[in-house]
Amino acid sequence: MVSITPSNIRWMTCILTYLSLQACSIVPSPTPSPVLERQSHRHDQTPTHTHSHITPQPINESDLSSPDSSQQSRKTRLKKVHPAIAKLLKQALGQQQQGDLEKSAATIERALRIRPNEPLAWNRLAFVRFQQEQWQQAEHLALKSNSLAANKHRLKVRNWRIIADARKHQGNAIGARAAQRQIRQLTR
Repeated sequence: MVSITPSNIRWMTCILTYLSLQACSIVPSPTPSPVLERQSHRHDQTPTHTHSHITPQPINESDLSSPDSSQQSRKTRLKKVHPAIAKLLKQALGQQQQGDLEKSAATIERALRIRPNEPLAWNRLAFVRFQQEQWQQAEHLALKSNSLAANKHRLKVRNWRIIADARKHQGNAIGARAAQRQIRQLTR
């Protein structure tokens, strides 16, 4: 049995502080990804590098509906996204579709500065980081989105798909299978 001593309390406080800070941090990659380097030389062409595992999920109007919209059924209604955030996410999606992943990420990060607890924005940023081949960051951002998603099962499934593929790219087959199990559980 572990006794509670001042030393143990300090140790646990340090661990909890560290984990809290790690969960909230977003550290940009110090080196540009090869995808971005290739794209920067070809501004007029569409990007040649795509991933077939994950396809961009279009942002549904139900994901971005303003607080006064009441056309959805209660069953499919997602927490309303603030209109300013919806506008930024649509702008980021357009930038992403044009192959400008850096601008898209910057636009999403701007939305997150306005509403840091918006799970859809974290999901979109995770997907952009995945496209930039920043596997570890994509995984962490999707996990962050899941932690904020509450009962938004469709969003959680999209996040787990990003997590599964990011883990595969990192050589973590066991973690990828665990993510696939989460997807199966959510889609039952």
